[in-house]
Amino acid sequence: MGKRKFINLISFISLIAIASSAILLSSSLFSQEIDPFYLKLLTRGEKSFLAQNYKEAAKELEIAAFGLHREKKLKAKALVYLSMCYYYLKDMENCENYLRQVSELVGREEIASLEKEIDESVRFDFQKLLNHFKLAPEEEKEIPLKIHEKAEAKTKPPEQKTRTKTQIRDKARVERDPVKNLERNIKARPRNVSLYCELYKLHIRNSNSEL
Repeated sequence: MGKRKFINLISFISLIAIASSAILLSSSLFSQEIDPFYLKLLTRGEKSFLAQNYKEAAKELEIAAFGLHREKKLKAKALVYLSMCYYYLKDMENCENYLRQVSELVGREEIASLEKEIDESVRFDFQKLLNHFKLAPEEEKEIPLKIHEKAEAKTKPPEQKTRTKTQIRDKARVERDPVKNLERNIKARPRNVSLYCELYKLHIRNSNSEL
């Protein structure tokens, strides 16, 4: 092979490489652009939805969601409206299906934030559906009751603590008084005759001592 032919071959290969790179670059840039057709369908579907034309809105939003598969946020918005369409059409199976697609697309922790992307008039129903299908983010667990009880004990007013101590002293005084102690036992065991006898003897003894 002559020197000139070799140089020409090298040049030809270089041109092919440059052309291939240009084609790949242009196709990559083209794929990153959002097709305005699907954006228009999303806008049209939202308008149809707000006009309560839910069947037409569902058709437009299904195509928009398909074409916006590389745009996660826009696709999620289309799917949310799709779910709401089927909710108002009383098709709960499709409603749940599209709402679960949203959850898989953006994650359970971010799904509630999508309410900002939809019209204010349907946000309440959207949250209600998330709760119904158990797709809402998990709420913080409540503080156990025992912790509340400890907190209340620490913040108990001084008067209440003092009153409790007084009640304890009164109870001890009653237990030391034989008559009061017997009366308390009689109330607890009213059929025990011997307790009545002992109480009678105590009253007699106290009467004699007072004389």
